[in-house]
Amino acid sequence: MLQPQEFCRNQYVSEFCIMFTVTFRRCLGALPILASSAAMGQGAFVNTPLLVVPTFPREMRAAWVATVWQIDWPTSRGVGSSYVTAQRAQMDSILNAMADAKMNAAFLQVRAQADAIYPSSLEPRAYFLTGREGLSTTGGYDPLAEWIAGAHARGIQLHAWINPYRVDVSAPQFTPPPGTGWNDTATTSSSSYVAPTSPYRSFPNSVREYDGLWLLDPGDPASRTHVKNVILDIVRRYDVDGIVFDDYFYPYPVTGLSFPDTNTYALYGGGLSLANWRRKNVNDFVFDIYNSIQLEPGKGHVLFGIGPFGIWKPGNPPGVTGLSAYDSIYADSKLWFNNGWVDYLAPQLYWTIASSGQPYGSLLSWWASQNTQNRHLWPSNNASQTLSGTWPVQEIIDQVSLTRLTPGATGNVFYSVKGIRDNTNGLRSSLKSSLYSVPALPPTSPWKDNVPPSRPSVSHSITGGSFAISWTPNGTEAAHWWAVNVLIGQVWQQYLVAGTATSFSVPKSPSVRAYGVGAVDRLGNISPLANRVLDATVIGQNFRAN
Repeated sequence: MLQPQEFCRNQYVSEFCIMFTVTFRRCLGALPILASSAAMGQGAFVNTPLLVVPTFPREMRAAWVATVWQIDWPTSRGVGSSYVTAQRAQMDSILNAMADAKMNAAFLQVRAQADAIYPSSLEPRAYFLTGREGLSTTGGYDPLAEWIAGAHARGIQLHAWINPYRVDVSAPQFTPPPGTGWNDTATTSSSSYVAPTSPYRSFPNSVREYDGLWLLDPGDPASRTHVKNVILDIVRRYDVDGIVFDDYFYPYPVTGLSFPDTNTYALYGGGLSLANWRRKNVNDFVFDIYNSIQLEPGKGHVLFGIGPFGIWKPGNPPGVTGLSAYDSIYADSKLWFNNGWVDYLAPQLYWTIASSGQPYGSLLSWWASQNTQNRHLWPSNNASQTLSGTWPVQEIIDQVSLTRLTPGATGNVFYSVKGIRDNTNGLRSSLKSSLYSVPALPPTSPWKDNVPPSRPSVSHSITGGSFAISWTPNGTEAAHWWAVNVLIGQVWQQYLVAGTATSFSVPKSPSVRAYGVGAVDRLGNISPLANRVLDATVIGQNFRAN
């Protein structure tokens, strides 16, 4: 008599085959049908519609990686091979820790001021990378390219964090003449050296000094054009997943000082009040950057986000007190969110849940209510407060839990990555043992693209002590990740694998019962799963995910 596993082994599965197998077992009271070693070569069933495979969680799990003042990376600055080696090791340490915690995005500060950690013809090499602005590193070292490659190999997105208007966080205490004819002799070896491609020298009339800072004037069209060119240069030359600003637009106010834009306002004010004109300058810039990125050929997957100060205006929501970003730094982040001028907003909610004037939960709910265009809301959390024990780690755990309970909020961004990297006070281990115990895909962005890639073709084999799953992509869209599900015993194990991979192995085990593989594109859209059943008893059953 033909046995059902023999019948099914010789043809692609159909619902008839599945139901025949299940009915046969029920009628005969057979023991579970396990795949033989011969059947394990290609699997008895292919793309079984009745196989219940759990979906991957959807959540942004990101961290800000600050380069300014050596906060996170690199911890030392220089250009020799020993510095490059150390910086690469530190990068690996950060990315390995993020992967260990099943995080999926790094917001790397690539332009802390008007210099760059990457080679650029528009601005000099970063002081915080080399120790002197404009110095080249050895061996063609390109940190941004290496961060992107390292992140993507671990299934982590890389968003380029830009500070738009800052020229120098500590303005040199001298005023060199503009142009190319000045004498650099006294400053070429010092931290106060200003490289020829710094905006201070290339278009000095747009630079303002304010409380020891050099800043580009946001009201000067030349400033906005320059920063836009810098951003589009990154988007065109690098495989970044996003561009993100933090909270610095016009500078935070200092008592007794006024931002020196009187002449610019006289030229371009157009009859608006000074405050409304300043806000318009920032609004126009945000709108322009958003549209310019979307229109860049072949870069439709690049997200644009902003991490503004967490309070738009005091009293929003009722009871909230503190600085007004709208009035003090002229950042109308509510408008950007309401109008959909960002793909995501990561407001800096750097207060506790129990805070009386700035309660985390109330602020988060208010921001969620402003998400009228259904963009992403990923609040930034002050994880740095756990480093010294000012906050218990449980505060961050509770904030992430509260975010998950808030409709319209779909993830978190930790400032900064240091606690994750060092597992300070057990932050990383606490996350991975609880909220981040399974990997998560980033939320999709359907306003940009909602078409999933094609389902791959799959096969498997046993070599030595390993059960190897292999796949071949189909269609024209390349996978950015592979979503791999393996049913081992009673538990589905879930893995996110880099898009460059073509196989994945788990330890050989007779309890491997089924698996499924899906292709995931740059925006998180996932294909139908290509699956195989090795044990027909799993059909139609629900098993928990790891």
